[in-house]
Amino acid sequence: MLTPEEEDQLLVDAIALAMDVRDDLATAHRTVRHLDRGRLEQLCCALAAMVDPNLPLPVMAWWRALAPKEAA
Repeated sequence: MLTPEEEDQLLVDAIALAMDVRDDLATAHRTVRHLDRGRLEQLCCALAAMVDPNLPLPVMAWWRALAPKEAA
């Protein structure tokens, strides 16, 4: 069980990781690589809880719109 302060820190860390995934993937990779298993599980759960399952998949997978278009 986490204290309210630990929960707040977990959310801050999850948000920071999400921002790094979006803006600096190398930094996000280093962060994940250095986490212990318990902290990684906590971050995965926090990030999953932040997803709105009521949104359409194309909205949730916003990064797909940024991918280079393949030549037909």
